[in-house]
Amino acid sequence: MNVQDTLRGLLRRWYIVAPGLLAAAAAAAFVWTQVPPTYERTAKQLLMPGEASLPAVVVEIDGEEEKTTPNPFLYLGGLSTAADVLVSAAGAAEAVQELTERHPGTEITVARDFSNSAPMLLVTVSATADDVAAEVVDAMLASNEEVLARLQDEQNVPAASQVSIWTVAVAPESTLGTRERMLATVGVGAGAALMSLLLAALIDGLARRPRRGHRGRKAGRRRRAERDAEPGAMRRPAVDDDAEGAEAHDAAPPVEASPDEVEVEVAIERMLGEAPAAGEPIGARPTRRS
Repeated sequence: MNVQDTLRGLLRRWYIVAPGLLAAAAAAAFVWTQVPPTYERTAKQLLMPGEASLPAVVVEIDGEEEKTTPNPFLYLGGLSTAADVLVSAAGAAEAVQELTERHPGTEITVARDFSNSAPMLLVTVSATADDVAAEVVDAMLASNEEVLARLQDEQNVPAASQVSIWTVAVAPESTLGTRERMLATVGVGAGAALMSLLLAALIDGLARRPRRGHRGRKAGRRRRAERDAEPGAMRRPAVDDDAEGAEAHDAAPPVEASPDEVEVEVAIERMLGEAPAAGEPIGARPTRRS
């Protein structure tokens, strides 16, 4: 079966395809209304070295040497390991469990921001409402500061040498995400439409399948009944449809034909060049079966 035959079959079963497609559209619309959109908000934090970890810088001003604090952004290279440790601790399930339980359906992710080489953290929050996303982002920023301070206090790091965290940027607005909503809607709608098309094709194929054996047996019985019902018709043994009936019919003895049938048969044999041999009685041959 090629594509054209399939399309013709679907057109023939339009009364199945049309309601199926309408049901698929209704199911997709229902899923679209039931799956809420997500509001995603992000924030970035940067780790800064402790003041005691910076080297002393002496500069000369008006002929006098003075000690100054160096630029901390020039000494960020050694904080990548500290950023990885903070990501593992702040993004653990135990650390965000309180917020996720307070706001069901909220997802929180704390990861490294690899868009640059700095020891920067990227906090991403997905919630079912914009105000919830903003609240959870602020809570996570404060939580990261607390986790970083706790880790350093447990290791007895002096306050002057402790790494600090600085909030670089917070998204002022949430981004509306419809990816999950779209995937659910398309999946349900396409699945329902495909099921309706397959059902229509299956029904069309079953309806157009030829029933040769059943129709042939019925036609054979009807022809035998018509021959038997004709006036003056010769009775012949019925031929079964299976192999045993066929063998029994072939083994049956010849039947004496009526004079009228003999004359017709002789005329046909003469036309075909099969006239009876000399001395052979006419009508002695068994009648032909059609």
